[in-house]
Amino acid sequence: MRDGKGEIIELKGQKDRALLGFLALSPGVPWPRDKLASMLWGDAGDKQARDSLKQALLRLRRAFEGIRPSPLIANRQTITLAHDAATVDVAVFDDLLGQATLEASRQAADIYRGDLLDGVEPRSSAFADWLLVERQRLRDRASEASNRMMAQALADGRRDVAMVAARRLLSLDPLHEAACRCLMQGLADRGEGAQALRLFETLKERLQQELAVTPERDTVDLYQTIRRRRHEGVSPVVPPADGGRGGGWSDGLPEAPSIAVLPFENMSADSEQDYFADGLAEDIITDLSRISALFVAARNSVFTLKGRHLDAQQVARALNVRYVLEGSVRKAAGRVRITAQLVDGATGGQLWAQRYDRSLDDMFALQDEIAENIVDVLSAKLLPEELKGIVNRSTTIMDAYHYYLMGRGFYLRGIDKHSLRIAKEMFVKAIEIDPDYALAYAALAICESYLSMDLSKNDPDTSFESCLNFSLRAQQLDPNLAEAYAAKGLALYVAGLYDEASAEFEQAIRLGPHLFEAHFFYARNCHLQGRRAEAAELFERAAALRPNDFRSLGLYSEECQALGRDEASLAAARRCLERLEPEIEAHPDNAGALAFGSAVLADLGQHERAQDWADRAVLIGPDDCMVRYNVARTLALLGQHDRALDALDRAYECAPVFQRRLAMWMRYDEDFDRLRATARFGALVDRLNQTLDLPS
Repeated sequence: MRDGKGEIIELKGQKDRALLGFLALSPGVPWPRDKLASMLWGDAGDKQARDSLKQALLRLRRAFEGIRPSPLIANRQTITLAHDAATVDVAVFDDLLGQATLEASRQAADIYRGDLLDGVEPRSSAFADWLLVERQRLRDRASEASNRMMAQALADGRRDVAMVAARRLLSLDPLHEAACRCLMQGLADRGEGAQALRLFETLKERLQQELAVTPERDTVDLYQTIRRRRHEGVSPVVPPADGGRGGGWSDGLPEAPSIAVLPFENMSADSEQDYFADGLAEDIITDLSRISALFVAARNSVFTLKGRHLDAQQVARALNVRYVLEGSVRKAAGRVRITAQLVDGATGGQLWAQRYDRSLDDMFALQDEIAENIVDVLSAKLLPEELKGIVNRSTTIMDAYHYYLMGRGFYLRGIDKHSLRIAKEMFVKAIEIDPDYALAYAALAICESYLSMDLSKNDPDTSFESCLNFSLRAQQLDPNLAEAYAAKGLALYVAGLYDEASAEFEQAIRLGPHLFEAHFFYARNCHLQGRRAEAAELFERAAALRPNDFRSLGLYSEECQALGRDEASLAAARRCLERLEPEIEAHPDNAGALAFGSAVLADLGQHERAQDWADRAVLIGPDDCMVRYNVARTLALLGQHDRALDALDRAYECAPVFQRRLAMWMRYDEDFDRLRATARFGALVDRLNQTLDLPS
């Protein structure tokens, strides 16, 4: 911070710097004096802590004497740093990371110069915990900035910029293999092969010492290529397929043939057939991912491009792959026409194209044929067990697969009851056609859990048993199916068996590291155990795995708020709203999205819109307990305490199994903090504790 003459204000005391730093990370927020005193001087008695806060505040005011108006706003209860009083580098850093340009990433990476409040080592355990979390968050964000800068620079063919970013990334995360590969390739290109090889050896040693693992295959392949070509006296640079016109972009590609399978375009008259086109692309991605000789862009990365009009070369650069598969699907009267073409991302040239006109009964054979054709074109070497893996499906009956895809299409619309009921019927139909369809059993188990929220107090509670039985059947049919373990973990979570659920979720993540449900369900399980930092990490990962899901981002925002990460919480809430608005525009009758979004709007200070969304949600879903619960959160944030408590009473008019889960969630819900001191809220908690036998 600078004074009225533009001179930098130097604060000598550690506690003064700590107090100002804490306030600066949440400008405009009035912090209670008691909380600030406890956080910074918690190692002292209450009176001494309050006196120390007064002295620190006095020193800050003296330091700011030349600034008008004073940036510090203090009264007997609270202390606030005025919102527009100063430019905070952390806020600028977070804002830059919200942009998607190379220049913004470069500026964000430049801002980070080391740990937050470097040199401040507080004695108070509360402040030490807060500072540790914030330092790690900013370090992670700095890594994100450098990683994004590196990827964008590689896509633009700016190898020198990419190497700068890679060095920064390795200084923050010495085990980051993509950064190591980028730097190794850059060094080799400049004729510094020996240094590139030493970089690999250092990485290999660190991975073994710290994680007891070996480098990834791509890293080893690059090392071997550089080593072989140094021995042969050949330049390690492979000329790009465009003869060098691409500015060296292809130099940064994985050593293995790399491909992105774009979402197939639905050419049918019925927009409802999108599920079929998406399912086809997902299955081809899964098939090709089983082949060790191929690098396949992940589904969550590829599907963010759905609906965007990009040519194959733009896609290849954005995803850092050499080849792009794109196509279309037209389905009618029991037949399907699929067109597919494989494009060289470096030149834009078409390597292969084919049109298929088949009966729907031949769909599985057709998918296998497309995958095998691509492999042939890329001259990838298939191992026998990998070829077997391509044709090993959860079902061999086309009609069952068809119903599963329809069910998944409705399930992915979000947790609105109408779509979930249709999805459930589709999964049941798939199982009727193929009683050994493991994936359909897992999907049905998950639907059963969500629909348990619809049960009233007097309905027989069968949700746990049915969800558990369906998930066990899925595991029995396919012991390596990640979705089956996620479904079983969800059943145990519904029953309140949180430790047992954790084991299932961890296995699901091991088997399916890119499975949204495994991360999202595990995050909720951690939340109910009070493991807020783990929940935050899992919600953040889930939000990345499903780029249109708003709940994971909203819940991530709540975890960050509980952890004192206010800037991250605010940024996540804004991104959550960006996902919510298109959903509500497309489905204005989605009461669940409206209710959830109303609380997000209240958190963001958009009170009129929050009230409007809450009112609409109640009109559309008056008997939905989850709608009532989220509306209660909104009303509590808006200061309408009696209405909030009315909504909470209505929320608990559901089956005991869901009452219990809702009561446990409410225990950690900061949105109700303003109600906790009221007699009516205390009576509700007492009643729930007695009737549901909640753990202390």
